[in-house]
Amino acid sequence: MQEQPRSPSDQQPVNSGRPIPEHAALLAIKLSADKHNDASIDDHEVLASVLENILPGVSQGMHIEPLISSQEPSAVTALVERAARMDPTYKPVDFGAWYQVHLQPGMYKSHSSASAASDLASGQELNLVHPSHVAELARRVEEPDEVECAHAMRPVPPPMPVPNPEANPREANEIYHAAAPQGIDARYAWTRLGGDGAGIGLVDIERGWDLNHEDLRASNITLISGVNQDFLNHGTSVLGEILMTDNAIGGVGIAPNCTARVISQWRTSGQYNTPATIIDAVAHMSFGDVLQLEAQEVDDNIPNSPFFPVEIKDATYEAIRLATALGITVVEAGSNGSQDLDTYANPAGLKILNRSSPNFRDSGAIMVGAATSSVPHDPMWFTNHGSRIDLYAWGENVDTTTIESEGTYISNFSGTSSATPIISGSALCVQGIAQATMNRRFSPLELRRILAIDGTPSRNGTSDKIGIMPNLRAIIDGTFVQSAPDIYIRDFVGDAGSTTTRTSLESPDIIVWPTSVVNPQNSFGNGGEFFNATSHDVVVGKDNHVFVRLLNRGGSQGTNINVSLYYSQPASLQVQALSKLIGNTTVSVIPARRFLTVSDEILFAASAIPVALGPYTFIAIAGNPDEPAPAPVSTMTPKDFVKFVGNNNRVAMRSFNVVSAPPAGVFRAPIHVAEPITKTPKIATVALPGAS
Repeated sequence: MQEQPRSPSDQQPVNSGRPIPEHAALLAIKLSADKHNDASIDDHEVLASVLENILPGVSQGMHIEPLISSQEPSAVTALVERAARMDPTYKPVDFGAWYQVHLQPGMYKSHSSASAASDLASGQELNLVHPSHVAELARRVEEPDEVECAHAMRPVPPPMPVPNPEANPREANEIYHAAAPQGIDARYAWTRLGGDGAGIGLVDIERGWDLNHEDLRASNITLISGVNQDFLNHGTSVLGEILMTDNAIGGVGIAPNCTARVISQWRTSGQYNTPATIIDAVAHMSFGDVLQLEAQEVDDNIPNSPFFPVEIKDATYEAIRLATALGITVVEAGSNGSQDLDTYANPAGLKILNRSSPNFRDSGAIMVGAATSSVPHDPMWFTNHGSRIDLYAWGENVDTTTIESEGTYISNFSGTSSATPIISGSALCVQGIAQATMNRRFSPLELRRILAIDGTPSRNGTSDKIGIMPNLRAIIDGTFVQSAPDIYIRDFVGDAGSTTTRTSLESPDIIVWPTSVVNPQNSFGNGGEFFNATSHDVVVGKDNHVFVRLLNRGGSQGTNINVSLYYSQPASLQVQALSKLIGNTTVSVIPARRFLTVSDEILFAASAIPVALGPYTFIAIAGNPDEPAPAPVSTMTPKDFVKFVGNNNRVAMRSFNVVSAPPAGVFRAPIHVAEPITKTPKIATVALPGAS
């Protein structure tokens, strides 16, 4: 007897936890740092006082809890600290200052406010069932100094569809798999090792799915947390685009062999909470995984608000930024609002989605627009657009899975809902190939840039403001495999650039020299890479000269690499030691294919050298805008710091001694012609003037 498909209730809980409260007003409020960090003040009392001053009586029956409750505070703090170590541009956020406040529905008379809307002046009533009144309350809550920001929280439907290989019978319908300019050329990616997303993790954030669909069941998709609650047809269609199994049934997903999980915005507490969902997802993900945000938001300060990307809400933005700082690629639906996002201003009047605005804030996510399936591709009438949109894909006529009554498949899935998984699938294919062929994964900013290069423009190009559609063939044959740099500093002579658990304070690529060197590349470059004694003690009272060597195991040259050099006493290898900056230098070009490149000198001035004689340690860190230099955080222990060095191939250490006088005798200087790293080193012994 043929196995019958199970109902959604058979595969994951559809209603677990407390009942979802009806008509409750829910605010997300972030306390100011000075109030939250004052141990003598109770956060709950501050929040109650602020709300009571605005709406007398509202604190009766009020319930306050942390906004992020699915992860322990210490776990969230650890994520923030790790993000700061990995991404120096990330500004750490105290998620403990965020609270969710549940207010009893009803009518409340407001106190006066200098900025209150005219229809909500002193003595007027706020109806906490009405979204615009809840939004007004959030705006009023932001006025006191005790509060940094606040916004309303309520369920918003996902970007809904807008009406309008060959062994798998429906794959022929998946024209978005086809070669550019029609599609993304997923079929070409499948011919490459890892091009089916194998080895890369995907987490889909929305509200519900049928994980037992006949063409999804074999993917063994699991629910991380939350309640598989509603919009199951939407989630099922989204997953089908990426994960339909290559099993001679139905179609084939873009990245069918990735490792997929889902997580619901409906929390087990019964609340709808997007930022908490993101952070819970991030806690279960690794660098280079893909987090898909199939969700959208409204701004209740705008009458009849259209749909906007979820990052317009401050707490959600901070959660996304944490994810990208941790190296997780976030693919975010641009939403079905028909809006020019360049014109959007948040409640504070800031154009946070306009790249030309001084108030623009970049979460690091890939934001997705929608276009027609026909060539040339035109923006769909419903898609949001603007400079913040990075990439686009088909927003109509997408063939995928569904649980709707007309059958188990659908041929007209649409919206930014259909476009977003095409971009997520593209990201998974590229990461899969990178991992399989280069033993690395791209950072979110690298991947966002790679997916846009040599892609398919829309009909009117940049004036359409929906970005570029990826062309996987062009990426694989050109930009991707051939052009991706991967800069590293060796921890030991045989280091090939992979992260390692090996602890070493003897990087051969941090070199101290007692005098200036006319041509550092000629003296210390290719040919001397196997010589680990090319360094000297640091002499107190004299200027010393330090050089850092870098390698590039990628397929194209790296540019504008900043190198920072610090020193520390070995017993205190913590971030506090990194306040002892020796200096910086920029290497303009690092050729591909492991050509050993030497930086200009970093002067270790006599005035900066510690007077106490004895052992110390250099720490060299490299990075550029595309791949920012990793940075440790202030709470890192010595053990954690050593692990930090091992886990980052752009960080290296070397021990050295501060001595009172230079050693006597002749110095050994490598003199040779720069050659490929595979050549036998040619070392000559010469006497250097002034070296005695």
